[in-house]
Amino acid sequence: MPDIRYVFNDDFEAPLTLAPPDMPLPWLRAWFDDVLDTPIDTLVGCAVWTDMLMGIDGNVGQRLGSRGDVPHPSPGYWLIDRVQEAMFAAGTDLLHLASESAHARGKRCLLGVRVGDAHHGFGKGYALDPRCPTFIHEHPEYRLRKADGSHDVVFDYTIPAVREHRLAVIDEALSTHDVDGIELDFLRFGRFVPRPATSEGIAAMTQYVRDVAALLTKHRCGMSRFG
Repeated sequence: MPDIRYVFNDDFEAPLTLAPPDMPLPWLRAWFDDVLDTPIDTLVGCAVWTDMLMGIDGNVGQRLGSRGDVPHPSPGYWLIDRVQEAMFAAGTDLLHLASESAHARGKRCLLGVRVGDAHHGFGKGYALDPRCPTFIHEHPEYRLRKADGSHDVVFDYTIPAVREHRLAVIDEALSTHDVDGIELDFLRFGRFVPRPATSEGIAAMTQYVRDVAALLTKHRCGMSRFG
């Protein structure tokens, strides 16, 4: 029989939006307990978007809601701010809560990383979207170019500085969280290197994945529990 695993991918936006902002921790713990009491084997906490951190904080990546120069587009983001602040004040965050609940049940918790998220690019004024990281806004030279020569809103991974920065974001998250691995989400939104793909683009992405794997080894993710 094949080794079949059941994975639940939590994009972290839902629990942050649904949790009561005044007392979020009991609700959030119950959320993860309920999810992990199902037959799933692995929980993926999607905490790293395109340089934006969802439910966790950091010095390299940018926490969602930290851009003071743009307004929030909906009330849901004000709720996320309040829930995040309550967690951080209590000395925890969403990925800590997820991993604690998973490990208490002998299950895995992975750090979810979106490789090319472009949610901030749906509107015309992408730079005014709070999901748009300051880093990508201030460095247009690090962004892909479209067929017409204009800049896309996602990183170009053929540029070494882009890969180095993204690896630094992941390295910091792994250094501060007890997770068992990483899920690299290539689905959102499938734009990483210039098209059509070239040997340079393929080599850049291959090296990036190797470098991410090296970070897992560096931080011994999951080795003490799962070998």
